Amino acid sequence: METSVPVVVATISQSLATFIKQELAETNVTVQLLTDPDLFFKRLKNIKPELILLDASYPTGEKSASLVESLRQELAWQDVPLVVVKTFFEPLDELFPEISPENILTQPFTRADLLTILQRVSPQAINNHRQKQDIAMTETSENLQEPDVKANQEDGIIELTDMVEEGIPLDQLPPNADHDTALQEPAPAPATETLMDSELEEDIAFPSDAAIDELAFTANEESMGSDSIDSEQMEEDLIEETIEKTPETDSEAEAAPEDFTTESPEDYLTPDEEKPATSLDTPMAAEPESARPSVVTEPQTADFPRQIEGLTQEWSKKMLVSTYASMDKLIQALGDMAPTIVEQVAREIIPPLAEKIIKSEIKRLEEKIEDDNK
Repeated sequence: METSVPVVVATISQSLATFIKQELAETNVTVQLLTDPDLFFKRLKNIKPELILLDASYPTGEKSASLVESLRQELAWQDVPLVVVKTFFEPLDELFPEISPENILTQPFTRADLLTILQRVSPQAINNHRQKQDIAMTETSENLQEPDVKANQEDGIIELTDMVEEGIPLDQLPPNADHDTALQEPAPAPATETLMDSELEEDIAFPSDAAIDELAFTANEESMGSDSIDSEQMEEDLIEETIEKTPETDSEAEAAPEDFTTESPEDYLTPDEEKPATSLDTPMAAEPESARPSVVTEPQTADFPRQIEGLTQEWSKKMLVSTYASMDKLIQALGDMAPTIVEQVAREIIPPLAEKIIKSEIKRLEEKIEDDNK
């Protein structure tokens, strides 16, 4: 059974004590909290710690400094490592000049900083902790590892499991080795003739190159001759069709021009077909003159200027109504701001104006008095 390492945390900060206790929970450390400075040495004798974490404000900086001096004077505590936990703004150079910087933890610190201090002052605790972590990680990796694939020499697969288990470094593995396996391409099989291939070569007699060239030349001549005969016949037929379908001469076309304007859809209907009925063919009743819309293109009567004047007056009325509505809103807004405006005018405008008027009046009276004296 492993022996735990006693560590004393001297602080009155509950949050600091809780943080340290939580972060050291998985280690081989027993955290003892000391909050009463009067019972500090009495508790130390009972606990016999291997490390003391002292808060710089325990309970005040001066008392903490006196505790450090007392610890160093007592022969029993001279060899016990002491780590001071301080905030960023606390001047330790004045209070703890004998504490080396490596034994100072500045808040906020992390779990890694705390474990680094433990590793330096008490290697047994941190090593045990790391051993536990290594064991836990090894068990987890073994549970998650897939079943080993057996070596297959025919496919050229070489397994690296045994090499890794034996402790061979990864940089000394074969150059083609991957994370799990290294693939080697198998050597190509020698080219051998099968029985079937030899039988086929014996049964089939292929012609020579000269015979193949002669056959190809003969076939090419025959195809060219047939193509030339067909092309000549097609040219003769095309010339005859062109002569039969010759259009009229230019003079005839000018004498009888086609009139496309006289064409109508009825010209393209056969006698058997009837013209389809449309909505335009339906007879409509004569509309009265009053029902037809009248389009005014220009002023033809004396009422047109009056109509324009009436429209202008109506538009002016609408504009006035809109303007009055906007003015009412503005007046209402100014009314809401009136107290502020009046106060500002009374404070900033009236005094300078009154002073200016008074000065001008005094000056006028002085000039008048001078003129009267003359």
